[in-house]
Amino acid sequence: MSADPRWNWFRQLGIAATILLGPATPALADGPAFDRPGIAFAPSTLPARAWAWEQGLPDFQQDRADGVTEDAYLANTRLRLGVTDRFEVQVAVPLFMEVDSQGSGRAFRKSGTGDFSIAAKFAFGPGDGPVEMAVLAAVSFPTATRREFGSDSELYSLGATVAHAVGDTQSPPVDAEVAGPFAPVPIILRR
Repeated sequence: MSADPRWNWFRQLGIAATILLGPATPALADGPAFDRPGIAFAPSTLPARAWAWEQGLPDFQQDRADGVTEDAYLANTRLRLGVTDRFEVQVAVPLFMEVDSQGSGRAFRKSGTGDFSIAAKFAFGPGDGPVEMAVLAAVSFPTATRREFGSDSELYSLGATVAHAVGDTQSPPVDAEVAGPFAPVPIILRR
């Protein structure tokens, strides 16, 4: 995979980020709980002024139907910044997406980036108890370089996760999320 020029810029970006930002990062005693891009999220937030760059493992999917084989590759990236000890902001984008299709007398390859999204995450409670809970609100903007890699309109999502400590090392979570192209509900405060 390292010989493929499409992946070369991932390596260069990682090296540059490590050199430039690594020394300025505050050390965390236990390390942060990571939110793998595209998959659930942890019930805790980053400490104030701490940041994390989360690079999802390249996902691969293969579909075969009616003599056509379609391979899809995806690499999600998320940047997180702790604003306070219980509130963080996130920026995410699938930096690399590719679809290879072959069969039935046709072959094509499409590649590009996905939709850009921003999110805010709030953790309830002190974060050191047996039960942790967090909510995550996000909006995704239609910025994909190809129509098939994104949405035609903004997508809003609201999720919650709760985890209960079982012993000293395990904390199984329960997650729920609602998402869609619905408009955000305006909140009207009246006296």
